[in-house]
Amino acid sequence: MIKGTTKLLGVIGHPVEHSLSPAMHNAAISHLGVDFVYLPFPVKPGDLKAALAGFAAIGVRGFSITIPHKQAILPLLSEVSPIARAIGAVNTVYLTDKGWCGTNTDVEGFLAPLQTPPTPPYQGGAKDAISPLERGNTAVQSCPPPYQGGLGGVPIGVRK
Repeated sequence: MIKGTTKLLGVIGHPVEHSLSPAMHNAAISHLGVDFVYLPFPVKPGDLKAALAGFAAIGVRGFSITIPHKQAILPLLSEVSPIARAIGAVNTVYLTDKGWCGTNTDVEGFLAPLQTPPTPPYQGGAKDAISPLERGNTAVQSCPPPYQGGLGGVPIGVRK
């Protein structure tokens, strides 16, 4: 139940109405029994700076970011994690006493299964597995310099 003490989280993008993030995050929030709610916030590209000020004013604690804001938000943040700076994109922002801070969790999520050898039929290790990716930002942003995670390289194939 949403109360006066409920803390705000969300996802920003344009468009964002199609996002499944609120359903997934609110299910997790409910399961954990914490006093948060996760909402979709439609933010047009020209309104990003104003949205950040508004979020701080109403007490938003943090938010996820989808297109078209993953790169545009970088100069508006007080702090950016090394991995987000290295790939030039942020997908998670949270408020601290220093202001809005950003990081990127896409890389970690992409690399984690490559660190562990896959189950059969792939016996040669992760280098022999194929993972389909979209041609969009997640595919590009999830392939940081090979030194991240100890990979020698990540081949990507796309379909037309």
